[in-house]
Amino acid sequence: MNTCLGRSAWLLSFLAVFSTAALAQQGQFAAMQGRILDESGAALPGVTIVVTHQGSGVFRQAVSNPDGSYYVTGIVPGTYRITAELSGFRKYERSDITLQIGNTATLDITLAVGGLEENVTVTGESPLLDVTSKQIGANIGQAELTALPILNRNWMFAVGLTPGVQIQSSTASFACESLIVGGGSNRSGNFSIDGGGNNDDYLGSSCGSQVRPALDAVQEFQVLTNQYDAEFGRTAGAVVNVITKQGTNAFHGSLFDTYTNDKVTAKDFFVAQNNLAKPETAQKDWGGTLGGPVKKNKAHFFYSLDRILYAEGRSNTFASRPELNYSNTQTMKLWNHMVRFDHQINANNSWNARYLVEYSPTYNRVAGRWTLASRDQEFDIDRTAGGSWNTIFGNNRFNQVRVGYTYEKNGFTPKEVQDGVPMTELAPTLSMLTFTDGTRNGALFRMDNAYEVSETYTQYIPQWAGGDHDVKMGAQFIYSQIELPDQTDMNGRFSFATDKAFNPADPSTYPERLFIRVPASSDIKMPTDVAVFFVQDKWQRQNLTLNLGIRYDLEVTRIDNGFNPLFAKNAYATDKNNFAPRLGFSYKPAGSNVSLIRGGYGIFYDKVTLQTTTPFVSTGVYSSSFTTQFPLSSADPGPSRGQLPIDPMLVNGPVLNRALINAQFPPGSIGRNVGQVFLDNPDRVVPNVHQVTLGYQRELSTVMALNVDFVHSWNRDQLINYDLNPALRVDTSRTGRLVYTDLLNIAGQVGISPFTNPVLTRRNDGSSQFDGVNVGLEKRFSGIWAGRVSYAVGYARGNAEANQTPDNNYQVLGDAQLDRNFGPLDADRRQNLTVSGRIEIPGTHGLTASGVFRYLSGAPMSLYNSGIDADRNGRLFRTEFHLRRLRRPPQWRARSVVPPDRSAVLLSPPSVEGEDDRREPRAVQHLQHGEFQQPRSGGVRLRSAAVGLPHPHRASRRQRSAARGAVRRPLRLLACRQGKGHRVCCPLPSCASSRSSSSYRSLRFHLWRRRPRPIRASIASSAG
Repeated sequence: MNTCLGRSAWLLSFLAVFSTAALAQQGQFAAMQGRILDESGAALPGVTIVVTHQGSGVFRQAVSNPDGSYYVTGIVPGTYRITAELSGFRKYERSDITLQIGNTATLDITLAVGGLEENVTVTGESPLLDVTSKQIGANIGQAELTALPILNRNWMFAVGLTPGVQIQSSTASFACESLIVGGGSNRSGNFSIDGGGNNDDYLGSSCGSQVRPALDAVQEFQVLTNQYDAEFGRTAGAVVNVITKQGTNAFHGSLFDTYTNDKVTAKDFFVAQNNLAKPETAQKDWGGTLGGPVKKNKAHFFYSLDRILYAEGRSNTFASRPELNYSNTQTMKLWNHMVRFDHQINANNSWNARYLVEYSPTYNRVAGRWTLASRDQEFDIDRTAGGSWNTIFGNNRFNQVRVGYTYEKNGFTPKEVQDGVPMTELAPTLSMLTFTDGTRNGALFRMDNAYEVSETYTQYIPQWAGGDHDVKMGAQFIYSQIELPDQTDMNGRFSFATDKAFNPADPSTYPERLFIRVPASSDIKMPTDVAVFFVQDKWQRQNLTLNLGIRYDLEVTRIDNGFNPLFAKNAYATDKNNFAPRLGFSYKPAGSNVSLIRGGYGIFYDKVTLQTTTPFVSTGVYSSSFTTQFPLSSADPGPSRGQLPIDPMLVNGPVLNRALINAQFPPGSIGRNVGQVFLDNPDRVVPNVHQVTLGYQRELSTVMALNVDFVHSWNRDQLINYDLNPALRVDTSRTGRLVYTDLLNIAGQVGISPFTNPVLTRRNDGSSQFDGVNVGLEKRFSGIWAGRVSYAVGYARGNAEANQTPDNNYQVLGDAQLDRNFGPLDADRRQNLTVSGRIEIPGTHGLTASGVFRYLSGAPMSLYNSGIDADRNGRLFRTEFHLRRLRRPPQWRARSVVPPDRSAVLLSPPSVEGEDDRREPRAVQHLQHGEFQQPRSGGVRLRSAAVGLPHPHRASRRQRSAARGAVRRPLRLLACRQGKGHRVCCPLPSCASSRSSSSYRSLRFHLWRRRPRPIRASIASSAG
């Protein structure tokens, strides 16, 4: 715990000054190194090396050291020409050397005796392997991005070409794609653009980067999945470094336009089945780029524009209320602009600046089981700006100073709220048994600002302490602030035990509970300071390179814990011992540059997202805004028994009694939070992951390379919710009375009456492990084709997800019982295969065919009964049956409502002796492919793509046609138990755990699948 950042910041400043260094994520650059020899093999000092960008003419210059070595860093990725000159020797020249982001190319040069006027021009392929690195990942260049069919022109889908990377899509917002590696969380990634941060401090990376650069603005990106160097941190997942395009000495530009409408779209199966009008759908994406010189060889500009208009069909059917069935058109209108400027002042100084903005509102938005009356709209604007100053000192020293800024304003609210109407003037939300009706209750806006300044210093030290050293050190400071104006639930949210329309004469149609925000709306602000220091050394000794680094992260979020008795006055949780060593090696057997053995160990600290910490402020013991409920502890038992409710707030049906609410919670007052309370934990630390890797790389030819890496990781100190005031229900019924136990006497320490609601904190009790093997095969374009194969096999298991906010539904009184929550993680897809490639068709003058194929094995799901509290712990989360090895296995099915019966998907429960913990049925497997043809340059692009269809040999023609017509239509699923002469079903996901949400996103694309053979198991009732 710490009450100020001063002493720690002073210590970091001292270290930075002492080392004359300081961190920016220098992943924006490439480097080149090697030795210059004469024909006898003797070292040549004093050779002038010039590395020139072939497009823009900007250059870097160095002089070889006494041992003949040279090292050039701070190079913007691209295609280069290298020359080497020394009096008495012929001038060496080699062109078309591709330097990739984050990689060091090794190129040894031999000079022949002769005059400078004599040139020796060398041709050949660029090195495929970075023989100095132990980092695991991949580089995807602009040529590959242009040639392949990238879904929705979103470059994030190309990140999935990397071995071991899962791309997770969401319809929550436009281009809301995220990535998962090693069974971890999609919140744990780290994105940078041109070396500066591009992250959402509130959500993490669960919706990708903060601002999305357009596909045509991306020059190249690098994905690091494991063993990244100490300069990269604040992530337990993958690192994605994106480089935007820059102008060249010639004016170049592009224009593109794609258009699709409902004339080429089949009618949604559910729309046709219920005789609804076909919604109007269209997709239009147009834009272009322009780049060129301001002054040749010195200054250049680049601009990109992307305009996207989506009209997407959204329909819903409600079997219990067919009058609510609808088809709807959801629209999104996006503008994306980016401008970049680069200037090389002289051989030793250069600078650049870039600005990117995207505005993407969505109208008439519906999702899940919402009626048309519950539609809302999204407001979303994102900005990022950054710049750097790069300086060369002497022959082997490089320094960069960088500044950056990111901003987002985002909100999902009813249209009226964005028009200025308060939520208190809108109709209440009606949470029916299986769907939501009435006004949408969400009304949260989020404004996220982040500022960063960083400095990185690099020095190459040849022949010191038995080898060559590439030393990099740096420091970084980030200040971010989140502001959350929130009117959620101020319109009131009534909960019902039925789907029937309200009828004053029918007691079963009355609400059984009311949730409402009182006394007023919320508007919290939360600042966070981050300070970082790192040192990294690549120590090269003949065939062996040792990568030795250490990183220190200090993250301080100043939380007001005024009514939290676990903290001293003005104190807040601070984790100050986050030292992360990074130790690795790369070994060249027999001194060859075509084979590499690599491995390492490292500790990687995640960042704590603001979504994790904001509840400590917004839902404390006392608050000016919180959500309360009537009745307080559990649902009113009347309606579910066919009787009228007795709570005064419910007796009039779904009508708010504002006068009575305002009398209990006067507007503008600060009152006791009688809803769910969150208290911060003084022992809370930053989650981290320990990794061990061992791999092999082999250059199979000058254009093809293979890599195989084993990965083992331990996710430690994972945050999970813990109830300090657990409940014990008097019986197992859904409406039984709850009796609370204050484990730490929190109410007594604060001096208030006992709590009658959960009091949650977040503890570092969770853990998980992952074992996997990543295999990658890459062939660069040569001849007529290029290709990439990525395959990963792994197993992820643990007792908590790594998303920092998982709930624990197994806690009984003070016993967390996390062993019962142990099982496969949400992202445990055992196999992940991606094949991509392109081929130039001979005799067609550049006509190219390309494609991407992806296979993902099924994700685990949990099935439970939400109508019984068998543990009596106050949580309506319970696996309904114990799994035991008995002779007569039941059949669990997750199925769509589409007939016939053969459309069912068999979910085979695992064979577990005497445990009623988390299940491991598997969702259906996921297939995706796409292809198109295009001329190599200019002309008209023809594209054909199919995404997410089931195996064709496992579905009938009629079923495949229905599947194609139901693209992007969420399925209604049922979980059924076949008993003797009867079948019991409940709808998914209402009877499925939140742990399975990602699985249902995959099921969305798969209507039919042949039944797998069930595991022999039996299910016995656990009621009571």
